[in-house]
Amino acid sequence: MIITDGVEEEEVITLREEFERERAKLIITAPHEYLHIETVREGKRGASFLVDIPLEAVEVNQYAALVIPDGILSTELLCRDERVLDLVQTFHQNGQPIFASGAAIKLLHDCHVLSDQIVVREGSSLGAFVDKAVEVLLDSGSPYRYRPAIVS
Repeated sequence: MIITDGVEEEEVITLREEFERERAKLIITAPHEYLHIETVREGKRGASFLVDIPLEAVEVNQYAALVIPDGILSTELLCRDERVLDLVQTFHQNGQPIFASGAAIKLLHDCHVLSDQIVVREGSSLGAFVDKAVEVLLDSGSPYRYRPAIVS
C-alpha cells in the first residue's frame, strides 16, 4: 500500500484490518524519508502509521498487487512524485493488479493506467472493496491474472 501524509485514517485502518482478515499482509511504503505517515480524520489530524519499507526499496515483482487508499491531500502529493508515478506504471506494465479507492483514481489517471487492470472503489464499503480485491487475487492460479472491476 502506497500512502503519504493526508491519507484518510479510516481507509488505512480498515484496509489493513480487512486484508489481514483475509490473511493478506499490507506493507506500507511512502515516497518520503520520514518513518511515519500522518493521516486525516474528518478534516483534522488523525493517527500516524509507521512506514514498513521505503519507496526506494520496493521491488515490484515481490508484491501481488498495489493498493492506493483514498485521500484528497495524499493523492495530490503522490501525483507530484515521479517515483510514485513510475511505481504505478511498473505495476501496470507488469500486469499486476492495482486497487484504488476514492480520490486515488486521479493518480491512476495521471499515470495513464486507467484500463482493465484496475479495481476501483466508488461508493462501496471498504469491506466489499477488499472482498473484490481478494477474489481477484485468488480467482486463478496466477497471482497476476484477474478480472477488472469497479466496486460501487
